[in-house]
Amino acid sequence: PPMFPLREQRLLIYESKQPDSRFPLEGASDADIGENAVLVYRLSQNEYFSLESSTNSKQIKRPSLILKKTLDREKTRELNLLLTAT
Repeated sequence: PPMFPLREQRLLIYESKQPDSRFPLEGASDADIGENAVLVYRLSQNEYFSLESSTNSKQIKRPSLILKKTLDREKTRELNLLLTAT
């Protein structure tokens, strides 16, 4: 199964960041090869971030969070999101 190098990733994102800002995440790795090694990332549903995966020159998929709307610390001080890889 895919494994992340860390159980938890913490990002400090200021509310001054504009929508469409990107925040690269540490990706998962899988010991399988071929079709079984294809990683699909999923992000828990939320109103602030979407998920995008890009493939680098070594054919490694890297997930990034994309800010969908401006953050408001007075409304939401902290967000906990779940990123899964299959």
